[in-house]
Amino acid sequence: LVRFDGYEFRAVGVPNSRGKRDASSFVRSLLASRDGRIWVGTDNEDLAVYDPAQESWSFLRSEGFRGTVRSLVEGTDGAIWAGFVGGGLHAIDPKTLQITRWGGDQGLPDDRIQALLVDRDGQIWAGTWSGLAVRRAGQSRFELAPGELALKGRSINALYQDRRGHVWVGTQRGELLRQRGAVVEWLDQGDSGGGTVNALLDMAGDSIWLARGNGLV
Repeated sequence: LVRFDGYEFRAVGVPNSRGKRDASSFVRSLLASRDGRIWVGTDNEDLAVYDPAQESWSFLRSEGFRGTVRSLVEGTDGAIWAGFVGGGLHAIDPKTLQITRWGGDQGLPDDRIQALLVDRDGQIWAGTWSGLAVRRAGQSRFELAPGELALKGRSINALYQDRRGHVWVGTQRGELLRQRGAVVEWLDQGDSGGGTVNALLDMAGDSIWLARGNGLV
């Protein structure tokens, strides 16, 4: 983990399961929550939380934490959702730090969570190595995304909602889909040569930037 203080970059030691700080920890995901804390997911089953007000770290560990933390998002209720590759999905109460695990019994198609999205309606989208699932607001289970958007058997690499409310889905194979209301559009069948879809960003106007395996689009 590296911090830019306005003048230079400084390496920051992240606590690990042995209580030591390791500036060389492989950080996979970062989230700045609305309460000002920074959540850090690492490559060794660790989840650390930095409180800038107290200038202190806290460390979360659970028997269910397995694999790397690939994605972190904050729900509309303030809960922190952490997606592990191999350990499923975990919802964390930011006040009590109580952890609730979500897996196949709760409707997820795979315990390997690669991407997460909380949309403007409060729905939680979970991109796994075996397709896309969604938990509707107020529901207690996930379900496969509707129709072809479920992308069964595909590894979902990127999820994004643009300013118009459209949900974008990118896969390891290089496929790119956009959901506009009830309409699902295939923008890339994976045969364009662009490579894996890793990230998306909504820019001014109607521009969407894509970080792909073969470059920036």
